[in-house]
Amino acid sequence: ATFSSDKALDFTNVTDISAYIATSIDDNHNLVMTKVTGAVPASTGLLLKGTVGTAVTTTIPVAVSATAPTTNYFVATVAATDVAASTASTYHYFLMNGTKGIGFYNLDAAKESAAGKAYLETTSALATASTASPINMIFNDGSTTTGINTVNTVQQASNKIYDLCGQEVSAP
Repeated sequence: ATFSSDKALDFTNVTDISAYIATSIDDNHNLVMTKVTGAVPASTGLLLKGTVGTAVTTTIPVAVSATAPTTNYFVATVAATDVAASTASTYHYFLMNGTKGIGFYNLDAAKESAAGKAYLETTSALATASTASPINMIFNDGSTTTGINTVNTVQQASNKIYDLCGQEVSAP
């Protein structure tokens, strides 16, 4: 599933799911995704992958700070966002279960991207309408795609920060 958050997140010790950014794409419809091993800033578009056939509930810690990736073709939609149809200069792809299976398909009409999701944006046409073959997803860690359908986010009741003595502080 694609995912984005309005908070910086730390994937350092998260083991139940893997998060990826889209680091390269070529004219042969190959999208290379690099695994996130540390913190990502708020509003970073991600693809999350879990274990096939396993329902997982996991907690991803909020990060104090994070450096934005140099390259990421995923565009975060922290709030619901209207995304225009692909044009001659900008192409938008949504992760969908199309006629050829789960993959990124060209957005051939305007569509709303839900809050907490992400879409793929490129400057070259890689796949045609949703009836065509999707873009190939290549994970740089040798893994394969899974069937995450939804990501449920839970806002913690408190955004309080504590020091090592357990005392509440106003800022880190």
